Amino acid sequence: MSATHMTIEDLAALIASGEGQLLEFKRTGTAHLGREICAFANSLGGRILLGVSDNGEIVRTEISNQLRSEIQSIARNLEPPLMVNLEEVDGVLVIDIPASRFKPHSASGKFYLREGATCQQMNRDEIREFFYQEGLVYFDEKTNERFAWPDDLDQTAYETLLKVCRITPTLDAKRLLNNLGLLKGEQMTYAGSLLLGANGSRLVPGSSINCCLFQGTTTTRILDQKIYSGDFLGNYHAAVNYLLAHLNTAYEIGFERTEQLELPEAALREALLNAMGHRDYRKPGDLQVHMFQDRLEIVNPGGLVGGLTVDTLGTRSIPRNPLLFGMMQRMDLVEKVGSGFKRIREYCDKQNCPHPEIQADKDWFRMIFRRKNAVSAGASQSVNGLDKAHDEAHDQAHDEAPVGEQVTRQVETKAPVDTASRLDSRLETEAHDEAHDEAHDLADTDKRILEACVDASKSTPELLEILGYRTRTGNFKKAMNRLCEELKLLEPTLPDAARSKNQKYRLTPKGTALLEKVKHG
Repeated sequence: MSATHMTIEDLAALIASGEGQLLEFKRTGTAHLGREICAFANSLGGRILLGVSDNGEIVRTEISNQLRSEIQSIARNLEPPLMVNLEEVDGVLVIDIPASRFKPHSASGKFYLREGATCQQMNRDEIREFFYQEGLVYFDEKTNERFAWPDDLDQTAYETLLKVCRITPTLDAKRLLNNLGLLKGEQMTYAGSLLLGANGSRLVPGSSINCCLFQGTTTTRILDQKIYSGDFLGNYHAAVNYLLAHLNTAYEIGFERTEQLELPEAALREALLNAMGHRDYRKPGDLQVHMFQDRLEIVNPGGLVGGLTVDTLGTRSIPRNPLLFGMMQRMDLVEKVGSGFKRIREYCDKQNCPHPEIQADKDWFRMIFRRKNAVSAGASQSVNGLDKAHDEAHDQAHDEAPVGEQVTRQVETKAPVDTASRLDSRLETEAHDEAHDEAHDLADTDKRILEACVDASKSTPELLEILGYRTRTGNFKKAMNRLCEELKLLEPTLPDAARSKNQKYRLTPKGTALLEKVKHG
């Protein structure tokens, strides 16, 4: 409950932060108020602002003694009873609900849990098991003694968080983060540590993402490995880029050049976010992304939350980290609770891919995507074999195309990283006509980016202006990832400061050699 009186300025700041895990707007009346109070009490606590519309407009309401008594009566009629604090501020009744020590509560015989900006009804066994298994406290809301405020706050991560959540920084960081529930006084929660820590793995051990590419179908030989240990958003984007760089991409060239990843990118993003949001951060071990010749596995510590089984996945959602999940909703990283697995299956159906397999026990959760278009990985894959696969794909596309399209349509397969190193070596030693062929295979965006960097290094804004883009489009991001990570034709000038405002990109010796050979060819 509130220890001090709320001012009009405090109320305005609270409304500006928007509805979420800790805040609900209610225009008027007490309809459904019991289940909303119940949901907050069963979660992290929070406030209901009676007299504020859904869009954050203060509409004010008549606050009588009768209304106050009715609200207290609703709270006392919960099972077990609950006391709430009521305070009137500028025509708005602030209902302050504590995180109860006597969870779970029920309203009219039903149990509710706050998830993001909504409350979800749950059965008693699920909610009892969930809270008892977690010791009646959520790990992500606990304060983290490793985090030194404000020294460990990553200013770039903080500014990015405000931007993606569309929050105007009218308050200082301390007050704003307290309103969001990420900071308690001057102690950062574990959710805040994950989102805003300058070194995530130091502040929350086990929060890194370990991406590995293996030869063949076993973990015997590692061909490539990257461990990402930054903030939550940075780790997510880095892991996605790793997948984009190492999975095969098919290109179809007709009137317009289109490309499609061998596995649906949207499904992979959803699966990765599901693993990051629902994993048990109390248990040792990083989240693992394992790529094999025949499959992709996303493995996270912590089995299914109490009350869930593999069969009920996708029908009910019980977040292990509700404060973190609420922030993921604010950042538009996740949508409706309980809908992630359904969307993954829909993305797979749309691309005619098999649904991922789910394996889970009390310690681990594993999602497995089968790679239907994987080429042979590892040392046994020769460059000639790759060329042969490319030629066969080209011939097949030519034979199947209508006569009018045979001249302009072709299919290419982008090699994964284990063969990319061989392509790198071949490019450096082959004659200029072969270099010219590879340059010809580059997309138009790729070529324009390379040509822009011939005379001087270019920043991302400079490249976007040259290309005529207003923002970093998906096409631009893929082109940069392809040129830097896969083909090694471009490189950052500040490799250890990826998000520096001074970051620029320059041609590698390989990129310079390629353009020179084409120029003088």
